This record gives sequence, structure tokens and C-alpha cells, in this order.
Amino acid sequence: MELLKTNATLKQTQADVRISEVELRQIESLYNKKFMAANELELVKAKLSSAKARNAFAEAEKKTVLQKISFSTVTAPFDGVIDVIPHKDGSLVDKGTLLTTLSQLGEVYAYFSIPENKYFELLAGNKLNNNQKIELTLPNGMIYQFKGSLKPAESEIDRATGSIRYKVLFPNPSRIIKHGTSGKLSISDTRDDAIIIPQKSTFSIQDKTYVFLLGKDNKVKMTNIRIGATLSDSYVIESGLKAGNLIVYEGTQSLKDGDVVSIKNRL
Repeated sequence: MELLKTNATLKQTQADVRISEVELRQIESLYNKKFMAANELELVKAKLSSAKARNAFAEAEKKTVLQKISFSTVTAPFDGVIDVIPHKDGSLVDKGTLLTTLSQLGEVYAYFSIPENKYFELLAGNKLNNNQKIELTLPNGMIYQFKGSLKPAESEIDRATGSIRYKVLFPNPSRIIKHGTSGKLSISDTRDDAIIIPQKSTFSIQDKTYVFLLGKDNKVKMTNIRIGATLSDSYVIESGLKAGNLIVYEGTQSLKDGDVVSIKNRL
């Protein structure tokens, strides 16, 4: 409505300018023939200047209205997918009102936290680099087809949680991964002569992890172990076991230190 008014005013002032120009030409012709006084000519010139001034003001008013209208056009800074638009056409919004959310899905980040002690352990072993094989397991159990690359997400350790956040960048050309998708990250690392045991062979007492180690006389001994890494159903042992050690595979809940067992199968 405001634009229509300014357009009408501008057309009126443009018409006034043309009328004043015609009047000026007529008066100048009469003045040159000595039929018109000089003050009459100056009066018509003043009317033309006034008409031009009103026309310039109308043009400025139109530019102001067009600028205000341009503010109502929101241009996305990048390509993406628009979320729900909560407002209807014609809704009155204030400055700072959230209109919608735009997600850039060509690439996605998966965020996770590393405990402070593990962070320094990985740092000392130069494990926080882009050489690891990083896979993403989607909520339906499928392995995402693209591999990820590790990147730092924060520069400080969170004192409340004692951890630091990292992120993994995954290509998402088909945009199947949406903002807020959950999943499981698997970061692979190559280790020589690693000792791996089933998770079901372990048990915990007061935040410590144990296995039953089989002695020469078939007596079991409760042995504390340190876990270096966790796999899907196994643990990589950092310390506590040696290659060739025999441990109880399952049924540890029914055993106690010093019990004698018989070996059925060696796995």
C-alpha cells in the first residue's frame, strides 16, 4: 500500500514538472516579445524549481519504501534445506524473530567427546590425525558409504565434564544424513601384536576390570587388566595379559579366585 501511494505521488510530481516546463516556455516566448514582465518570468521559473524539488522528494520517498521492502526479503547465505516455517504469510514479526532454520547438508559433522586422560594418551601416540579409518554406523545398523576425517571442534577441555570435543567430517552428496541424526563412530587404528579378548570374558569390581586367568594347575586367578581400546564385542588389552595366556571365556559370574576348572575348548 505504501509503495502504491509513493508511486502515485511520484507520478503527480512528474506531471507538475512537465506542466511547469510548458508554462515556462510560454512565458519565455511572451517575455521575448515584450508581452510579459520580468517578474512574471521569475515566478514561473520558481514554480518549476518547486515542482522539481517535490519530484526529487517523491523519488527519495520511493527509494526509501523500496529499501524497506528489500529488508523483508531474506536471502540465504548458502544452499541448503529449509526447516519448518512457523509463521504464515502476513504474520507480524519483530527484529530477531527466528523465521526458519537452514541446514547445509553437502557435508556433515559428527561430534563426540574424548576424556581428558584419553586425549593426552592419543596425543602422545600421535593418534589424533587424519590417518585413521573412521566409519559411521547409521541408526538402522548400516555402515555409511563414505569415510570421515577427524577435526578438532573445541580448543579447551570442558572442566565440568573433563573432556574435549572433536568432530568428524563426512561427505553427504545425497543428503541422506539430516541435522540431528544419531549414529556410532568407529575409529580404526593399526596395532602390532595386539591382545584382544571378548568383552563377555571380563567383569568389573569398583571401576576396575578383571578376567579369570588360568594357571598350570587349572586354577583360575582373578587378574586386573587395563583396556586400551573398545571394539564392537571385544577389548584391546593395554596391560595385564600376555600373548599365550588362557582366560575363562564365559561364565565368570559363577567363579571365584582359586577355583579349579576343566577346559572344554580352547578358542
